[in-house]
Amino acid sequence: MATKTDLLRLIRQNCAECMGGTRAIENEWPVKNPADIANCTAPECPFYPFRMGKDTRPTENQRIAGERLREYWRNRQAIGGETAQKSKIMTG
Repeated sequence: MATKTDLLRLIRQNCAECMGGTRAIENEWPVKNPADIANCTAPECPFYPFRMGKDTRPTENQRIAGERLREYWRNRQAIGGETAQKSKIMTG
């Protein structure tokens, strides 16, 4: 059975062949110029959301982990921002 990663790799390879033609087929994997795929002109294609090799619909665990990470960085920036302002005031 194919894994999610395998399916995403196959979709990306298909997109590389579609956008790069023979140049993409002759080059080794991964595609040498990702801009070819990023600039896809077929948004109606069913593979379009997955063309960059990423799943656009994260699992519940991935969503929760992302929220926690964003919250961590927001808190860290808030603390760092206050510390930077305090040290600026103290050094004056």
